[in-house]
Amino acid sequence: MASEAVRLLAEWAFATLALERIEIFTEPQNLASQHVAEQAGFVREGLLRSRWLSQEGRRDSVVYGLLPSDLR
Repeated sequence: MASEAVRLLAEWAFATLALERIEIFTEPQNLASQHVAEQAGFVREGLLRSRWLSQEGRRDSVVYGLLPSDLR
């Protein structure tokens, strides 16, 4: 259900806002969010080391990307 909502929102954003790329960032241990991204058609592009600054210090982030052509 969440992945369907993300995909519909992405389709709307590409069509209405003329975006050429959408990104999703998750923490490496957030497997549920990664699954939603993948089910919505996003492609895992890599791990960004020390991407986020939090109260606990620097944290890594997994990045997913989606292009309009990925939805076809």
